[in-house]
Amino acid sequence: MKFHFDGTVEPRSSYLMTPWDGANSAWRGKLNLTPEHLADMIWDMDRQGIRVIAHCTGDAASDTFLDAVEAARRRPGGLGVRHQCAHSTILHGSNLKRFRDLNVTAEFSPVAWYPSKFVSGARSGYGPERLSRAYNIKGVLEAGGVAVVGTDWPVSPLDPWIALETMVTRANPWDEAEGRFGEPISLTQAIDVMTKNGAWSMGIEHEAGTLEIGKSADIIVLDRNLFEVEPQGNIHSTRVDLTFVQGQLVHDRLNGASNAVWHGEAPKLW
Repeated sequence: MKFHFDGTVEPRSSYLMTPWDGANSAWRGKLNLTPEHLADMIWDMDRQGIRVIAHCTGDAASDTFLDAVEAARRRPGGLGVRHQCAHSTILHGSNLKRFRDLNVTAEFSPVAWYPSKFVSGARSGYGPERLSRAYNIKGVLEAGGVAVVGTDWPVSPLDPWIALETMVTRANPWDEAEGRFGEPISLTQAIDVMTKNGAWSMGIEHEAGTLEIGKSADIIVLDRNLFEVEPQGNIHSTRVDLTFVQGQLVHDRLNGASNAVWHGEAPKLW
């Protein structure tokens, strides 16, 4: 269930802990739900086993969402569903460990976590201090939380290789902008974010997300070893040679795509 909880940076409606810069010094953005209503709705979804994905672009929005999840956790009848903070554009440092404590997933959208014309335009409205802690994947991971990638399609592209490269470099992959935006993470951490962490957030980590005996054989074979190339400018041009879903070949780049469809029991890794 998606809750469109606060606004966005462009019209300055992201809900912030401190006021937006400008003539109206008291304006902090807006919430589309009261905190009380939000807590009631999360608890209602939680007791039905329905995951909530809440749109949170401002630091006060994610703070309010985490408060609501915490309140729902204290009420009887909940199932402890792994709810998700979507976009997590601006997180406050005091909230980083709460993702771990509350089993809430921090989802980040890759279109703006590296320097680009989009960032220098739309995202610059947050101001330098807030941008310095934007898309804080490293902070969530270091605090023991789970971070995942969300495409935010059709607002941003679907290309996962740009997301993977820029998580590791936090730099523009085409050298179109100088500098680095935010703190990078290791390639191993970035691969986990895009594989096993996604499975965990959906509650299927026992079935998928890593290559282990007994799990679904979902595998891609790449045209390069990502650990042997310079990340900057190279990871984003990676091509997938082979794709297996539940052990069945569904894509073969060099010999043409396979249209095979598996109708039997899902194969496992042995």
